[in-house]
Amino acid sequence: HATLGRITSVLLLAHAAGYATFWSLDRRLLSELTHWNRRGVNNAAGVVGLTVLAVAICGLSHPLVRRLRYEVFYRAHILGYLGFAAFGAMHWAYFAYYLAPPIVLWSSDVARRMIASSQLIDVDATAHGSTLVRLCIRYDAARVALLPGLHVVVSVCIPAVTPWQWHTFSVVPSPRGLEAWIRARGDWTNQLLAHAGGPVKARLSGLSAYGWPVRGSRVLLIAGGTGVAALVGPLSTPSTTLLWVVRHCEDISILESAPADAKLVLHYTGRDNLSDVEIALARCSVAVPTVLDSRRLNVVRAVLMSSLVGMLLGATAALLLAGDDWPSWQIGFVRLLFLSSGSFFAATFCALLIVRRDKKLSPIKATEFNPVVGELPPADSPSPWTSMSVQAGRPNFAEQISLSATENDTPLTVLASGPTGLVADVRAACYEANRERRSRGSLAIDFQAISFDMSEL
Repeated sequence: HATLGRITSVLLLAHAAGYATFWSLDRRLLSELTHWNRRGVNNAAGVVGLTVLAVAICGLSHPLVRRLRYEVFYRAHILGYLGFAAFGAMHWAYFAYYLAPPIVLWSSDVARRMIASSQLIDVDATAHGSTLVRLCIRYDAARVALLPGLHVVVSVCIPAVTPWQWHTFSVVPSPRGLEAWIRARGDWTNQLLAHAGGPVKARLSGLSAYGWPVRGSRVLLIAGGTGVAALVGPLSTPSTTLLWVVRHCEDISILESAPADAKLVLHYTGRDNLSDVEIALARCSVAVPTVLDSRRLNVVRAVLMSSLVGMLLGATAALLLAGDDWPSWQIGFVRLLFLSSGSFFAATFCALLIVRRDKKLSPIKATEFNPVVGELPPADSPSPWTSMSVQAGRPNFAEQISLSATENDTPLTVLASGPTGLVADVRAACYEANRERRSRGSLAIDFQAISFDMSEL
């Protein structure tokens, strides 16, 4: 999404710069940019649309705004796109047809989210320590089971905290359900911590699973704090090492249900004794394999086809309605309005039918999974990890990556998840290691990452 947005912005800016240069040489730049043409191309509307694109969409997408003022970024992104689309269609009447594919996808996604979030469900909120919250979503409530080895994310809205805010978290499939581990750092997360201690009402949306692009035969996972939740899936990959930087002892609970066929190197930077960390690690258990319920795809196909049919009907209505004496900017705006309205109306109508007639996916039967995990294993239980070591202090990422890369001459994939500072350090270490390996003619290290800012929520 971000890459396509950057390419589109660059091409549109080049388009504007080229015409501006041509009009400047022809000494009619001011008249072209300020005159509101009734026939043909309306360049004044194009200037407004390009300004909205540059300021609301591109400018407010800068990481400084997106991380520190996420709500400003999100609202400006949605409203900016609507303004850009409207003035773009008034600039050139046929521009509405270029917007048809994203409108179909957007309306289908809105309808799918409407279906997913149509009911309030009970989510178990449990406090671990003074700053960590676990949200546990039962499989029958989520109406889905997922294959192991995937990075699973879910969007959650908790009306008791705020009725209109949605936040997305990585979740860990476990015998209890889908578990999201959340650090209380901002207003929303601290209010969630205050409500922990039992079931809370929540709406779910955007439950998705992604596979990490593992290209090497060996995998080095580097995580910071709760960022390890995004890397639980690749733990089942053979020849995997998890390097985990932990500041809070209660974070060890995240790996209670992680597959433990991997080598674990834990660097503890907190104030507790290392013996407490080792005891917590020994209490980790092994997750159950789950299955994929593919029937959810039928709902996606239904809303997608409905959105496409609605758009075609809207386009036909716009062609029949627009008269020959209409201004071109008005024709473009009507085309966009009818295309988007038809698409959204059809997708929403399909979603309402599915919800009304209860055609949603039937709940996953509890018998398909192992019983709910009760008490954890005793502290003297043998560790489930293939190899485990606990060290004090922050690791030397460059040294660890170089050591993993030189163990044998096979491809290495480095997957990092955590705060932006940690991911930046790992990226720099991989870059230096690759530069040295290229000079020796060795295979390069493949680096992938997902980062977050602890101050966002």
